[in-house]
Amino acid sequence: MTARIYSVVLALCVASSAAAALAEKPDVTGTYELSVCKSDCELTQSVIAKGTVVLFNRPLSSNEIDKLGPSRFFGPAEALRACFSGARPEHAETYAFIQKTSATSWSFENGVLKIELFRSPDASYEAELRLQGDVLSGVGHSWGAGAGAPRFGAADVITGRRVGPPNISACSPAP
Repeated sequence: MTARIYSVVLALCVASSAAAALAEKPDVTGTYELSVCKSDCELTQSVIAKGTVVLFNRPLSSNEIDKLGPSRFFGPAEALRACFSGARPEHAETYAFIQKTSATSWSFENGVLKIELFRSPDASYEAELRLQGDVLSGVGHSWGAGAGAPRFGAADVITGRRVGPPNISACSPAP
């Protein structure tokens, strides 16, 4: 009888720990509209790039990735579980959305969503965002080496909002 009570108590503790772990990791999957700015995104003139990011809870199929066009986001340890589509002026002071559409990877740890919105052999752009309800906010960093080194400084400000569930058609290249 005592062993059975311990088994029940242990099962309750394990279930409680699992529920707590799930509570710490909110569901961040969905389709988001993003604005990339040099300062407060409330000021329309500070928006330097706009785009859509779609986060999935599963890897994209090779067929889905092929429909998005060429991708530089790959490697044996990366699961491509997101896609993006965006636009920016040709000489914008950011690397966000240089590549108009692509599959990419994302991670969510300690309340921070990390996603790359550009990658080349010598440069990249990574966003670090916090989710509060349906609103994303955070910063983005352009990085590069040699000829890919950015000639502009400070981190970008990023704001966004969830506009619906994951929808891969939001990442489709323009016709």
